[in-house]
Amino acid sequence: MRWLTNRRGFTIVEIIMSIAVIGIIIAPLMGMFVMSSKINQESSKEFKSFLEAQKYMEEIKAMDSIDVSRYPYNSITGAYEGTVIQTEDKLGAQVMIIPKSGILYNIEINIIDEGKVVNSLRGSRIFY
Repeated sequence: MRWLTNRRGFTIVEIIMSIAVIGIIIAPLMGMFVMSSKINQESSKEFKSFLEAQKYMEEIKAMDSIDVSRYPYNSITGAYEGTVIQTEDKLGAQVMIIPKSGILYNIEINIIDEGKVVNSLRGSRIFY
């Protein structure tokens, strides 16, 4: 009965055991948090790259005619091409407007991050 009335505090063994139990419980949870953070970062990067590609596609589809000052014609590839250089807060892009037949043009947009294509978007547009 004497140990029930002990008011001096915890023994060192009780403290070490408590820390060990807490460590065993928290270690797997920390791994899950790290993995969740990596997955969240990758999905955020993919979402931003898709929004960037969609922005360029909408700009091209809103044009009445091809803006040759922005997308000059490349006679080697046979397409109108434009490049956006990557900055710290903005992804890079390669835009190609390829004449298909007569008034139909295919549009290819590649979003670039650190020299690698991270997302692509393709579509078509009729220019008169």
